[in-house]
Amino acid sequence: MFDEVVNENSIENSMWAATLSVCSSTAISRISKSAVAGGDPSWREILYSLQCKRTFIFGEKSLPDDDKIQLERQMINIEIVKSAGHSMAWENPKGLAEAIKKGIFYAREL
Repeated sequence: MFDEVVNENSIENSMWAATLSVCSSTAISRISKSAVAGGDPSWREILYSLQCKRTFIFGEKSLPDDDKIQLERQMINIEIVKSAGHSMAWENPKGLAEAIKKGIFYAREL
């Protein structure tokens, strides 16, 4: 059944199909269940509690997003990867690398 899902998605979304094709079905199942259930504490609570300078990276195609406003209110640096959505590493790997670099420099105050 997992192979069927990969094949069905390969026509509409090659990136999603490529991602699924290199993952184990068990891992995908666990990640999906975890995403639905949520965590305690949430990723957001963990991020807010960190005692260091923090950066959150958005893909430009994912904006506008209410999370951006909430994160900025918490004094979290925002970096935006141009020409990318949620799958930044696939859509613009150089842009993502640059955003990560900027986040590191921000944390180190360089």
